Amino acid sequence: MQNNKRVVFMNVSLNIMQQLINTVYTFIIPPLIIINYGSDINGLISSVKQCLVYLALVEAGVGGAAIVALFKPLSEGDRVLQSQIISEAKYFYSKIGVVFIILLLLFSIIYAQIISDQINIILAISLFVIMGLINAVDFLLISKYQVFLLLIINYMYFGYKNINNHIRYGMCLYSDN
Repeated sequence: MQNNKRVVFMNVSLNIMQQLINTVYTFIIPPLIIINYGSDINGLISSVKQCLVYLALVEAGVGGAAIVALFKPLSEGDRVLQSQIISEAKYFYSKIGVVFIILLLLFSIIYAQIISDQINIILAISLFVIMGLINAVDFLLISKYQVFLLLIINYMYFGYKNINNHIRYGMCLYSDN
């Protein structure tokens, strides 16, 4: 029980620290961008971030679906089915990555044309593409492996919890005798 309290305390502490860092970032970075580059660039960065959030919806839950599909083969030790599901996730993430890059380029050009009277077109397109490359690399290279790692972590966690519960149950039965 003491270990669970420590884990909960660590999770809560890390979440609070993350929120504090995000809050500080939110209050410090935009004014620095406005002072150094102007409100036009700050608005451009905010708009690009918002567009990238919507473009990332192209994933459409592939990762979650792959994780759910992998639970049964992992619990049964079916390596063939695990491999097939991961290969399918890899295939879909490759397609998603290509679609994301196409949409990223399309949005960057259209958005740059819309704001061309306020900000240089090349600057707007470059900023859009550079900020979007993080998501593209994620879809093309990282996500397919992240699915399997998340599944393994979840599986290990629930396996640990199950073992822990069995041990506690056994201790309770033993202590009653």
